[in-house]
Amino acid sequence: MREVMDGLETLPRVSREVRRGVFVTNFDGPLADCALRMVRLLETPQAIPVLHPAIMREICYWLLTGPHGGEVINMTRGKNDEGEEPHTTCDQRDSLAAQSFLGADPH
Repeated sequence: MREVMDGLETLPRVSREVRRGVFVTNFDGPLADCALRMVRLLETPQAIPVLHPAIMREICYWLLTGPHGGEVINMTRGKNDEGEEPHTTCDQRDSLAAQSFLGADPH
């Protein structure tokens, strides 16, 4: 997520209001296309190691540039109640992907 964020020419406006890291949005357009392509990868497991990283980068891009991009940036850059950096959605996703798609231990 941070790598994609660093590649953006302009970042979405970030609110100073602290939120809990949950929001509701319409799931359509390019983001839905990415999710569908990800599900279709299950039909061709040999393509997963090659295509999964690119699709996940695209998902991160659409999340960052979408209507809640500022909130996604807050979650990526923010700190939790203990002052530690939280795991981002994409960090958690990568961990689960390693377990479920590749059968590897993410740690």
